[in-house]
Amino acid sequence: LYALDSDYSNPIVDLISIKGEVVNSIKLSSFDQGWHRENINSILNINPSNGIYFILLKPDKESRQTKKITILN
Repeated sequence: LYALDSDYSNPIVDLISIKGEVVNSIKLSSFDQGWHRENINSILNINPSNGIYFILLKPDKESRQTKKITILN
């Protein structure tokens, strides 16, 4: 679940390892202002190793929001 405060042309979500490496990246399907729900299974389809990762939402080149997640397989 995420919110966009205005319309964006290319919002992206990155899965980043604790080492700072981008493990996977997906382009979001919703670009319009408002609340949206996105299934993150598509970013996890590479079956990453157990560990701590960061989900980085980049709606544009200037804005970012990061959340920490733990993956246990």
